[in-house]
Amino acid sequence: MRHCANFLHTKNAAHLKQNSVLMQTKNQKFTGYARQIHEATSAPYAVLPTLEQIMREDIFHSTLDWQTKDQLDQAAREAYRIYQKNPQLYDWEQAVHAARWQRTQAENALQKAELEGDPAAIDEAQTLYALAQESYETAYRTMQQFA
Repeated sequence: MRHCANFLHTKNAAHLKQNSVLMQTKNQKFTGYARQIHEATSAPYAVLPTLEQIMREDIFHSTLDWQTKDQLDQAAREAYRIYQKNPQLYDWEQAVHAARWQRTQAENALQKAELEGDPAAIDEAQTLYALAQESYETAYRTMQQFA
């Protein structure tokens, strides 16, 4: 069980470190609308995906590809103002999304282990799934406190 918890923590830490390094480098390779959002807002790199999500879901209620540059810049600034009003909510929303993804990955690993019929692999996968489920539930409950 300890091995499973360490594995989950290590996997999370590696994922966060990879994303953090990608988002903090000066010569960042931006994806999607990140460069434009950053240029319009000077928001921290780590917040850019959240701002893009706010633009899609809360401002335009649509995709961004049909917007003009000026509209996108204005929406990026508005999204940043929205984010700054309640950053904990949006940060926890991202945490819930990440935890949901980990839970799905753990569930897939469990199904694979069950198909292969290896008792040790099944036991480890069950433990990983339980940890991922607990992580998801904790993140979700915490996010609900901010909503």
